Amino acid sequence: MAELREHGFSDVSGVDLSPALISRGRQLHPDLRLAVLESPPSLPYPPTSFDVVLLFAVLTCIPDTTNSGHSSQK
Repeated sequence: MAELREHGFSDVSGVDLSPALISRGRQLHPDLRLAVLESPPSLPYPPTSFDVVLLFAVLTCIPDTTNSGHSSQK
């Protein structure tokens, strides 16, 4: 998110499930708007609040119960 700000994006928000990661992010970048995601997958924002949503490292946290990930690992 800090990199997005450095590239001119001025209205960015970030959420994570981990209070520890949000706390660390706030310490490193107090100017960023960061929040703990309390009830995933629901977001605490009204519909159409965002123009773009970026997901970082999300797929590494979702268990592959169908083995569908095997083709993407080739």
